[in-house]
Amino acid sequence: MIVRFLRRLLLRIGHSLPRKLQKPFYRRLYDGEPPRDSGQIKLSNSNEPESWVRFEFVGGSHDGKVYEGPLANIFYWGSEHGKVGHQFKVASDADVDAMMAGEPSGPILKHAYEIVENRVEDGVRYVQARAI
Repeated sequence: MIVRFLRRLLLRIGHSLPRKLQKPFYRRLYDGEPPRDSGQIKLSNSNEPESWVRFEFVGGSHDGKVYEGPLANIFYWGSEHGKVGHQFKVASDADVDAMMAGEPSGPILKHAYEIVENRVEDGVRYVQARAI
């Protein structure tokens, strides 16, 4: 009981100390070895597409709609990064509006599309989805 209390106290003290003074407490505060670099967490955008994405819908409720850049990323990710032959479902704008208004609308992901084209041209990834 006392050991547990002392350990918790040490953890609180260690976490509240400035980074330079945390070094003596490191083994108690964290598992593993201390970082060898600056100690900053490195962030990576592994989900970000490698190029600008232009996502086009053909047929169905989204017929003729074209999304580019960040607006296209949600469809790009949902289609397994534009994998040709992959099928996915989307909601129509009317279904989304009804849901936001609080109307009972049932399942809204009911419009199925299939990726039919995925190509890179001049640094832009073109992905086309056709209604099935």
